[in-house]
Amino acid sequence: MTSERYLEPSEAVLMRSARGVVQRASLRGPLDMRALGRAYEALLAGDAALRGVVRRDARGFLLTADGARRPAIRFAPNPAEYEQALMAPLDPAAALVRLVVGREGDTALVGFVVHHAVADGRAAAALFHLLWAHYTAAVTGAEPPAPASAGLRPAAESLLAGAFNPDEIDEAVRSYRGRERGFPAGPPREPGEPGEPGGIAVRRLLLDRGATRRIAESARAAGTSVHAVLCAALLRASHGTRSQDAAGRSVPMTGWSVVDLRPRVAPPVDALGATNFTSGARCSVRVGPDADVLRVARAVKAQLDADLAARVPQRLALRLGEVVGAAFTAEDPPRFLLTNWGRTPDLPMPEGTDVTDLRGYVPQPLPVPVFVAHTYAGRLSVELVLWRLALPDGAAQALLDRLHAELRSVPVPRGENTY
Repeated sequence: MTSERYLEPSEAVLMRSARGVVQRASLRGPLDMRALGRAYEALLAGDAALRGVVRRDARGFLLTADGARRPAIRFAPNPAEYEQALMAPLDPAAALVRLVVGREGDTALVGFVVHHAVADGRAAAALFHLLWAHYTAAVTGAEPPAPASAGLRPAAESLLAGAFNPDEIDEAVRSYRGRERGFPAGPPREPGEPGEPGGIAVRRLLLDRGATRRIAESARAAGTSVHAVLCAALLRASHGTRSQDAAGRSVPMTGWSVVDLRPRVAPPVDALGATNFTSGARCSVRVGPDADVLRVARAVKAQLDADLAARVPQRLALRLGEVVGAAFTAEDPPRFLLTNWGRTPDLPMPEGTDVTDLRGYVPQPLPVPVFVAHTYAGRLSVELVLWRLALPDGAAQALLDRLHAELRSVPVPRGENTY
């Protein structure tokens, strides 16, 4: 059985790069490859887009799902080739997913890559979780989970159809474009392979449980959120990285947050109820070298809350490619793009197999640093994805080190012990 549809604009803009959304786990204990193969087969059988390909014609990008298509599992003989397989571009005319298995000593490595046009970060994380639910069922003989979807999942345009009139959308777009230059005439060239000058590098900051708990408690006590604290820390860490950041002076600084729209529509949409259902919200705050991180976080949260209350991200979603393109090609683009997936549920595993690490990131070639945060097993993980043409390697590591210092500087709530 074959089903097909043309990609909506919110999906088609993501065809600018063939880099996929990455979910990866490190496992201690036995990994049953036959059970993993059956689990992967069940995942593909239950989600039509994962069996799909995308080809371009005169009308646009055509997504076609073929019931017989089954991308094979890729085996990496060493950790270096495992990393390369996760970062390598997908060929959308051949396959939209890749499952990679490797090993490092006694640790099994399993990575899942899915093209961004058919899954955003939330959907990719849900698919990876579903893969391990199928795996656990295959190992234990338990009842397998229900299929993810009966057909091709919808895009933002279908889910927001009729929610706003054109004037409401135009107003939101104008407010976000401001005096920024227009959308670029064409996408940037595909970056080189990892390690090459034009490639994409991924660096990570992983906090321990005590530091993660302290940030959450400090944010709560200050009337703000962990996401706003991350934005504030990123703004502070970014101060001094541009020529207009005069030493010792505060300057207006802008950051972008990715907003998951699934819980912000009626009725709510679950993680696998859409391909890409995210939008953006902007914060702009004057920040100096001595700005208090929690004060900045409260200002950030107030701006984000106001946009959410006015349903600005929902309106922007219908022309998000235009809005983001204008922002990222402006004379003073945002300092960062932050995605925060929040707390990630534990991956289901059979007894005797433990998840020692879980990572997720989106290696897209954007002209600003991209940060992807999530909390797993009580530890906050922040991935820095950087197109090397946007920032040299040394400056990128320095930025991540400053972020770490900013997060360490978040004060302990009064009456709390220092961890």
